[in-house]
Amino acid sequence: MKHKAIIIAVFVIMALAQLFVPAQMIMERENVLSTGSEFKFRTAPVDPYDPFRGKYITLNYSVDKFYTSDSTWRDQAKAYVLIETDADGFARIDDVVREEPTDKENYIYCDVHFNAWQNPHYLSVEFPFDRFYMDEYKAKEAEISYRNLANDTTVATYALVSVKAGDAVIKDVFIGDTPIKDYVIEQRVD
Repeated sequence: MKHKAIIIAVFVIMALAQLFVPAQMIMERENVLSTGSEFKFRTAPVDPYDPFRGKYITLNYSVDKFYTSDSTWRDQAKAYVLIETDADGFARIDDVVREEPTDKENYIYCDVHFNAWQNPHYLSVEFPFDRFYMDEYKAKEAEISYRNLANDTTVATYALVSVKAGDAVIKDVFIGDTPIKDYVIEQRVD
């Protein structure tokens, strides 16, 4: 009987642990969304649609390079990318540092790649938010619309991203001032 009680207790602890991990991840994301600073990341054209990738839009960003005269960077390093807003209201990279900032909250922990053969030297930033998941029935249409309009310089396409102390979460993707989910619905009506 005592052996059975131990097995049940171990089972309950394992079940709770399995629930705790995803719940913790969700709570961290929700914290960033609710308390982080919002930045509009101007997007760039994307690669063609890949039906094997699933139900999301692939995003590229036009602010993914940072000039540096520091040649001690190595390729595929981890770094902290400090973000600020430019004069047009879009995100821009303020600085890229190796140590976690203690006096700022608007930074993202990213992979950076150092292209030593370029002159001047640039760090290429690989933002951790390059996918926007959507309803499976809208994702393909949304990616096609987004890809077609990302090449149009008269229409601003951007991702609204919440940033807080190293973490970043996409809130929505916009075409002009219209969320992409609404844009797809409007295009179906037209």
